[in-house]
Amino acid sequence: MSYDFVLEVKNLNKNFFKRYHGHNHIITAVKDVSFSLAKGTRCAVVGASGSGKTTLLKIILGSLKPDSGEVVKSSAVGFVPQDPYSSLCYAMSIREIIAEPLIFNKVYRKVPDCEKSILEAMDWVELPLTYLNRNPHQLSGGERQRVSIARSLINKPELLIMDEPTSMLDEEVKEHIMDIILSASKALGNALLLVTHDINLTRYACSDIYVMQEGKIVESAETDSIFNSPRHDYTKRLILAGSSIHDYWQIQ
Repeated sequence: MSYDFVLEVKNLNKNFFKRYHGHNHIITAVKDVSFSLAKGTRCAVVGASGSGKTTLLKIILGSLKPDSGEVVKSSAVGFVPQDPYSSLCYAMSIREIIAEPLIFNKVYRKVPDCEKSILEAMDWVELPLTYLNRNPHQLSGGERQRVSIARSLINKPELLIMDEPTSMLDEEVKEHIMDIILSASKALGNALLLVTHDINLTRYACSDIYVMQEGKIVESAETDSIFNSPRHDYTKRLILAGSSIHDYWQIQ
């Protein structure tokens, strides 16, 4: 890996096998996907349901092995999952949840030793310190997601990966959550990889976009170029889906 990159994805392939009517059928989830992410940059992988982006994400995170290809990460990775309701342990306090990566990675042995880092992370996500002794069920969805973001950033990773980080939140809090993520990312200087179906969110947050369809990257370019002059029909449909559902269905 070049020292300028925090992530390189090289020629990834992943197939699944399903049996229908006594025969095995191959489902191609990821096909020859390659891209890289430089330090401090922000990029997105965009696609509708079934495009292969979730399989790609699992391979990058290491929870799924590819059939072939390679993922190279140069440093620790922070991860913000999609669901702020199921991703936090209800039996733990907010203080314990945010400290968890530091304890797991043996940076510190006990939660009280993490206090300085915890307070810093709470400041990044704009949560009151009075929340530290609460449990997740006492927080709103947006507040829980901010806890998840604080937990993902407490190790100050060079790469932050996000899986649909605002899709389960109310419309009025989505923009604020992204503002928090971008502000913290800028302060830490980390790179961002956003995996989402919402192409409009990428326009707000990312400088480069990889459009994924049927397991393949069908178009990639700077964000402004994607929106101003999309080349692939699938990209055009994604943009229309984000702006006019009527126009979207007219070109199906």
